[in-house]
Amino acid sequence: MMKKIFLLLVGITCFGFVAAQNSNMIIVVPRQFSDCLNDFINYKRNTNINCQIVSIDTNKSTAEIKTAIFQTYTSTPALYLLLIGDDGFIPSFPVEEGWTDANYAIFEENSIPCMAVGRFPCETREELLTMLEKSMSVSNNRRFGTIASNIRSERTNRTDCERLRKMYAPLFALGFQLQAELFDGSQGGYDSIGNPTKHQVAHLINQGCEILLYAGHGDYEAWQTSGFSAADIHNLTNTVFPIVLSAACLNGNFVNRTCFAETWLRSPQGAKAAIMSSIFNDWDANLESLSAAFDSLHDKSTIGNLWLQTFAYTSVILHRNKEAKTWILFGDPSMPLFYTPNAITETENNKHLSLYPNPTTDMVYLNIQADNFNRQEISVFDTNGKLLKKQSVSDNHIPINISDFTNGIYYLTIDKHCLKIIKQ
Repeated sequence: MMKKIFLLLVGITCFGFVAAQNSNMIIVVPRQFSDCLNDFINYKRNTNINCQIVSIDTNKSTAEIKTAIFQTYTSTPALYLLLIGDDGFIPSFPVEEGWTDANYAIFEENSIPCMAVGRFPCETREELLTMLEKSMSVSNNRRFGTIASNIRSERTNRTDCERLRKMYAPLFALGFQLQAELFDGSQGGYDSIGNPTKHQVAHLINQGCEILLYAGHGDYEAWQTSGFSAADIHNLTNTVFPIVLSAACLNGNFVNRTCFAETWLRSPQGAKAAIMSSIFNDWDANLESLSAAFDSLHDKSTIGNLWLQTFAYTSVILHRNKEAKTWILFGDPSMPLFYTPNAITETENNKHLSLYPNPTTDMVYLNIQADNFNRQEISVFDTNGKLLKKQSVSDNHIPINISDFTNGIYYLTIDKHCLKIIKQ
């Protein structure tokens, strides 16, 4: 009952904004990175997120940056706050042995952040462009995977494996399928026999997992269960970029080092977002809070919504403010947790692709003007996100028959690109 009352109150106070008309995001960016954001800002505008840019010099203190954020928030209230750059560009706040970005959105002492806070932890323009590109990628596999130790909580008397399994129901309700369970020991169900290996984790990711949950021990660059590490991320071949939620110690401790979370985002493969802790944390609390937040998931949820609900539950209900502040969101906080039909939009940079005639009445032709373009297959969706046609790609000139479609707008996707088709 306490969980249900809490989620109702949080939905009214912090998360009533999910359905609100205001959909602003404040982006704090060092001046040398500002010109990298044009496509991203256009993309966010197409998904009804208006971006307010705060350009800063790299020698600004946390107090100066927070003042600039507060002034922008006062004039243009926002739901999300995105920090661009590693700690060397935008310093994080120390919390005992860890770090937090939440303080940039906390304007009252010991309160809940007024915005969901995320960070692209880049050191170079190339890394930032990689993160931006992955964050704008769209997939609709609706598959998730879980990795967990068999450690038993003294407080709940449940193992990490059991607690992750309790989070499946909200994902199933949203149309997700379980891709794999990789648990220490042999836990039955869909779990593989024996302890998981790093090769099994890599296979899970390479096969197109969209959400990856981890519970167990961790350190600055790896997970203990499976032994999957930062070095293994560089060997991935995935083209679907998961959101990784890790209830483990130190995975997100990014100050004065390159941590696990940063490698997930910086790699051309890896993940498009991650939530990971910067301290030796009470992952028991993180798991309970994450489970509570999962109970309120819906198809419009963003990763920022999830982070903020988890923060509130950890701080208000469990009274573990340190764990709340140091569970850091790496990535765009306004990013949808799930691909939804309304998220289909035409991408901005389609210079190697063209459709003609467009508008059309029956046939449309896709012309690929690059020899090294990643050809896989094309998919055609209606504006509700329903898949209407799949077709293999064998050359640079592909005829697509849409004569049986009703008049209207459709979207063709290939690789990471999306083009609009008009049937009339």
